[in-house]
Amino acid sequence: MNNLNHLLDKYLGESDSYTDKIEGIPKSVFDDFKKYQKALDIKALGFKGFNISKASVSAPALSDKQRAIMLKNLMGDGFDHLKQSKALEKIIPELKKKWSEVQKQAHMETYGEQPSFGSYKVSGVGDSSYSEKYKKQLRTLAHMETAFKYALGGHKKVKK
Repeated sequence: MNNLNHLLDKYLGESDSYTDKIEGIPKSVFDDFKKYQKALDIKALGFKGFNISKASVSAPALSDKQRAIMLKNLMGDGFDHLKQSKALEKIIPELKKKWSEVQKQAHMETYGEQPSFGSYKVSGVGDSSYSEKYKKQLRTLAHMETAFKYALGGHKKVKK
């Protein structure tokens, strides 16, 4: 498990296109994101029943049932999946709201005007003209939201 923690810690390193510093987003949310988003070696975790060599909780090809199996195995016995589901249900709308705030700030700084519907040009980051700082924050928030949505579906399917 120590090697897994090392891989997870490296995931949001400085060389990545993600950031672990967004005002208003607690460190615990970034920690959860690292756990959910990082591609894990299924064989090392004992998921020989899957017909793929690598996957992550946020891989769209997985079903909620498969995610539930991964989460149950990853989190261990005694983990409160219901409590985690409720926490994710609260944080997902906050991530959406934060993404909108950051995008508005980036757009104002870049173009000097409020963003409009047509301002969204690039998936996740909004606009390629935004500064690298804003693109990192927007990309991170978009990926966090996606990972948490997929994880939420898995947590809800975990059978005790």
